Amino acid sequence: MRRHEKVFEAARRQRRAMAVALVLGAAVALGIGLLTPSGGSAGHLTGAVRMLHIEKTYDDGNTDPVEVSVTCDSGTLVEDGSTAAPERTVTGTVAPGAALWLNWMGVGGSESNHTCTVTETVPPGYTADESECFRVRIALGDVECTLRNTPTVPDPMLTVTKIVINDNGGTATEADFPLFLNGNPTGSGVTVTVSPGVVYTVGEIDPGPEYVGTIGGDCAPDGTITLAPGDNKTCTVTNDDVPPELIVTKRVTNDGGGTAGPGDFTLRVDGGVGVVTSGDATEVDAGVEYTVSEDDPGPPGYEQVSIGGDCAPDGTITLALAEVAECFIDNNYENGNGNGDEIGNGSGIGGAPDVPDQGPGTGGEDPGSIGDPGAGVGPGGEGGDPGSIGDPGGGVAPPGGLPATGSGGLDQPIASDGSSVALAVILGIVAAAAAAAGGFVLIRRRT
Repeated sequence: MRRHEKVFEAARRQRRAMAVALVLGAAVALGIGLLTPSGGSAGHLTGAVRMLHIEKTYDDGNTDPVEVSVTCDSGTLVEDGSTAAPERTVTGTVAPGAALWLNWMGVGGSESNHTCTVTETVPPGYTADESECFRVRIALGDVECTLRNTPTVPDPMLTVTKIVINDNGGTATEADFPLFLNGNPTGSGVTVTVSPGVVYTVGEIDPGPEYVGTIGGDCAPDGTITLAPGDNKTCTVTNDDVPPELIVTKRVTNDGGGTAGPGDFTLRVDGGVGVVTSGDATEVDAGVEYTVSEDDPGPPGYEQVSIGGDCAPDGTITLALAEVAECFIDNNYENGNGNGDEIGNGSGIGGAPDVPDQGPGTGGEDPGSIGDPGAGVGPGGEGGDPGSIGDPGGGVAPPGGLPATGSGGLDQPIASDGSSVALAVILGIVAAAAAAAGGFVLIRRRT
């Protein structure tokens, strides 16, 4: 035996002797006769002292002390080293590494009938194992038992959290999407206790087409989850606003001989969108007014006819979440020459003089004025209805037979003396023609 063990054993024997003396003194004072061995029969205790050694341990390594209570069905107890009077029930403190030592003093009877019960105040979060200290039988020697605590496995906990994303013009909040757990309402961010091994399903009301809902976190995409004892899980339900889509489509009409297609025009949407491709969908924000347009000038000879479809005539449009709209920009091909349909190569005078006006004559499309002498007199009116006085063609056709620029068939008033003003105009045209030919014509008006 080591030296320090000898010292400890000697001290314990000394304490035990003091306890015996204390019990004997108490017995004498109370007039109690202690049993002595009779006939050498074993199993009977007289003034016996036994040491009850109680230890403490935790499965998770905890070192907190606990209060214990020890009650014996016979005999008395006193804490080792205490000078207090022995009692049938004693209390004390025990902790891992700090055992409780009690002295038991018997007053007779069979050893098999001497038992003590040890109970403890179980700390929160722990359970008491079926302990060897539950009922301790005081035998012929010292007794040692250990109180063991195991951490309590709590019921699983589940938290459902709502997330709303409004990055495309949406304005909804968490309150607009009620949450459910197995069909029962639950609040966002609220932790609830559930049963282990049970399948739970997280869900929400239908968010409609304006928002896309996804379930994630510790839940499966279909919202199901099964928890084990002690689990603490979180599921998320996310709703993201669905952006509207705007389609700008170019429509080109080439009846006049043009060859351009939609790709030859540059289409735009303002508001930071920029250039778009004809027929392609472009995501925009809800509740924002946009304007569709095209770059000007486009291909030569083309004219924008209209903007239509879902757009206003000025190209503006405002869309709601998840809406799909299409706007059209129509262009027609124009030849762009702006000329009359007839080529002038001689003088034409519509109508007859001194006849009341009954209607305009027709001539070239573009009105003109009397020009410098040329190769020939420009086209005049084709003649109005009988009785109308046509205005002679204004311009002289340029050399080379280029399109005439004159007009004819303008209505003329009747002079106060009954003669036609057109006669004066005719005389002017004749004079111009003679000058161009280098000759001179003298016309006398009859009075």
